[in-house]
Amino acid sequence: MKILHGPYDTCGLAVSCAEYERKIGLESDALLFFKNKTGSNSYKKLSNISFVINRPGKFYDEFYLFYYKMFRLNKKIFEYDILSFTDGNTFLMQPYFGTFFNELKRMKDAGKKMVITYQGCEVRDAPFCIKNYDYNACSVCNIPRKYWYAPRNWTSEKNKKVKLFNKYCDLIFCHNPDLMNTAPNSIFLPYLSVDYRKWLPSSAVNKNKKTVIGHAPTNRLTKGTRYVEDVIRKLKNKRNDFEFVLLENIPYRYVKEKYKEIDLFIDQLLFGWYGAVAVELMALGKPVICYIREDDLKHVPKKFAEDLPIIKANKDNLLSVIEFYLDNPEKIRALGKISRDFVTEYHDPIKIAEWLKTHYERIIDS
Repeated sequence: MKILHGPYDTCGLAVSCAEYERKIGLESDALLFFKNKTGSNSYKKLSNISFVINRPGKFYDEFYLFYYKMFRLNKKIFEYDILSFTDGNTFLMQPYFGTFFNELKRMKDAGKKMVITYQGCEVRDAPFCIKNYDYNACSVCNIPRKYWYAPRNWTSEKNKKVKLFNKYCDLIFCHNPDLMNTAPNSIFLPYLSVDYRKWLPSSAVNKNKKTVIGHAPTNRLTKGTRYVEDVIRKLKNKRNDFEFVLLENIPYRYVKEKYKEIDLFIDQLLFGWYGAVAVELMALGKPVICYIREDDLKHVPKKFAEDLPIIKANKDNLLSVIEFYLDNPEKIRALGKISRDFVTEYHDPIKIAEWLKTHYERIIDS
């Protein structure tokens, strides 16, 4: 069984799948068109195909990508039994030069099995979110709304892709439960990019120092950073027993040491689910505050939802939630250990790779 993951490494998905599936004995490769967030070429060790462009958006690189897909990769992917697509894209989907190529039907006709993992806004339906969710990132997103409804709009393009993947893919996974509301027949896939064996717990709250609260936005608007900063300003006017650290634009190789200085971490306040960064903090034994949409918990395993140690908050009650934990630092220490245990149980990449293997075997045999 040969598996190829890619073409993007959002949340470390493609590289992590290849790495840990290899550790359990599968022939698994990762192919990325762009470097992942670590900025390294580590994925090359996990692939028999070596290709990446470093300057996305440059005409030369885009032309080379087009050439590579059409005349080299087009044949290479037929060597694999399973193609696992990430970030709502396939290896040959090509919107450049007024042409749109799509290999799904050809691969299906050739007897190949296909998997798609939705990870976020590549499938998130903005009009649906705004209509149905009290708190949502789409309502503050800086992408002009005209693109949602124009004749060639993002929403219709997303829906077109979803229909294609539903028709041809043998497995559909979602990283975020809210995506499952508009992605029928999908299965929840926990983050597997954080190996707790490499993220050892650091010291918890020290009674003799101020509690350090951290926030690390990748997108200030959609993460709800302005609400976090508003609450922090109000808290600073009331008390001085904490420090606030905003981690932004820091090279990934340095972030772990920065995370270790944090006692309490605020993830996001709008999406309704926690991100991969929250898993990193929990692996270090740091409690995480995040907005969790209760209605979406029906999409995750019952025990997973029951054990979820995330401190639930939204933009309207964040201040009172933080104050409670500042007043009760012993709860931060206790929840830190529980958070670490949760990651070892539910985000162990080896366990998830074994679980994925059972799904691969099922579709290969079907």
